[in-house]
Amino acid sequence: MEIIPSVDISKGRCVKRVRGVEGTGLEVGDPVETALHWESEGATRLHVVDLDAAASGKLVNREVVEKILKEVSIPVQVGGGIRDFNSASYYLERGASWIVLGTGILEKFRFLIGLLDVLGSEKIIAALDYGSDGFLVKRGWTAKTDVKLLDFAQHLDGFKLAAFLCTYTSL
Repeated sequence: MEIIPSVDISKGRCVKRVRGVEGTGLEVGDPVETALHWESEGATRLHVVDLDAAASGKLVNREVVEKILKEVSIPVQVGGGIRDFNSASYYLERGASWIVLGTGILEKFRFLIGLLDVLGSEKIIAALDYGSDGFLVKRGWTAKTDVKLLDFAQHLDGFKLAAFLCTYTSL
């Protein structure tokens, strides 16, 4: 088992939210310092999420994410708001080892197919965020879908993506 620390970014700061709700939880501090802390503690990989981008679809905190990619020497997977090829390539060109896609593949499945053609499957992680009813949620956990977690995972399985990142959002 690999434990992958998460650096969640909102308004340029590292935060930990309760059930993804803005304004809840803690402000941890500087995201770059947090990433470097996890690396110094022995993390072999980081999960970095632009929470503002996850809700808006725009790479709001991309400069902060880019600083993390420059500063750490361990592999980083980046997610939040990646819903088009330019966003995906932006992070990969700046050193992300993987991109994490949730809303982008739920709303525009052809987006995934296009990325697979260009990038291959080894750079793509599917984010499968789901509630207590077993249905997937999207747009930074703010919108429900009528798609069941297991059904979508089985549908994606044949694409041989790098990984599935399943997050239970109801805790």
